[in-house]
Amino acid sequence: MKERIDLTQFDWMEHHSIKHMEDCGDLAIVDVNAIQMIPELIAELKKTYKEIDDLRTGLDMAHKCLADHNFRQCHECGDHYHDDYGPLCGHIASK
Repeated sequence: MKERIDLTQFDWMEHHSIKHMEDCGDLAIVDVNAIQMIPELIAELKKTYKEIDDLRTGLDMAHKCLADHNFRQCHECGDHYHDDYGPLCGHIASK
């Protein structure tokens, strides 16, 4: 997986007024509306990163819980099964 973008480099945008960009003649060649969307895009990306982290944490906790209660994962199809019953998927359990 690729590394995440370091979003702290954009933190200044949250506290900085973009109004002066509209008044600056040098920025006439850029789309001011697109520039104004950058803080919103960064905020959404931060939310997405947090959701990914929360999901990964939950998945890690679920796998640990399953392993602690003698559940295994089928190496063929990924289904979980309890040691007492063996794989319900029909594959042979691996030790």
